[in-house]
Amino acid sequence: NSFSQRIALPDSDVPVKYALLFKTKGFTGKNPGINSLRVFVHFYDQLPGVYKNLKRTRALINHAVSLPKDYETRTLSFMAPPHTRRLDISFTLYGQGKVFLDDVQLVKVEMKKGANVYVTPWSFLDNTYCNRLQ
Repeated sequence: NSFSQRIALPDSDVPVKYALLFKTKGFTGKNPGINSLRVFVHFYDQLPGVYKNLKRTRALINHAVSLPKDYETRTLSFMAPPHTRRLDISFTLYGQGKVFLDDVQLVKVEMKKGANVYVTPWSFLDNTYCNRLQ
């Protein structure tokens, strides 16, 4: 079961950041690896309706979405590479379950100059910090 939309984008010589915002609720069957809601985003260099010489501008996004009992807003942020002219966005339910979607929006996000760095003290996530206890 799937819901999809093709979206035309203006041409850009630089990467563009977007946020996909949506409200969701529902449930899936008891096997989380088999039953799940996934959001797929495909990136192409041609407008919708043009299929000759169609090329991907980056790898697709395959994002798992948790389903609360009551509506909650979810956000999926991503970068569209330069000259991305089309996004294909799909919400797909694998296996058993029931999903409700509401207020789905694609929003262009202003990018800040520089890099955002978040540091977690005593972090072992990427081996940049190691605490040696003796």
